[in-house]
Amino acid sequence: MRVYGFSLIELMIVLSIAGILSLTLIPQFQFIHNTARELSAKSIARSITIALEQYYFQHQTYPNGENLSIQSIITDLASKRLLSNIPQNPFTGAPYSGGDGSGKLEYTPPTSMVPSYTLVGYGQYNQQIIFSY
Repeated sequence: MRVYGFSLIELMIVLSIAGILSLTLIPQFQFIHNTARELSAKSIARSITIALEQYYFQHQTYPNGENLSIQSIITDLASKRLLSNIPQNPFTGAPYSGGDGSGKLEYTPPTSMVPSYTLVGYGQYNQQIIFSY
């Protein structure tokens, strides 16, 4: 009589190989996913800088004030139709705000010493700067 199926040893070998593969590949997928989020954040920031330059050409000044949040700037640019829509933070999936835990954007208005604005973007968990315009 012939028995068809797998032995316990064969099943354990296959499961151990699958476990080793998953342990080595999952961190790579997370790295690729994080890199894609950073590239998306850079693209969004580039769109915001273009809108800020258009704002400058229309008003001969950049948005200025002491308590300007990135959320108010984006809303203002969208209301003036300089941005086609309000961009979403690729790290959180929500619109940008001042309290973002990841992918934070910071706008610094021009001053008398620095005649132009700065736009700084942070990466995952706001641990490192990924761009500065």
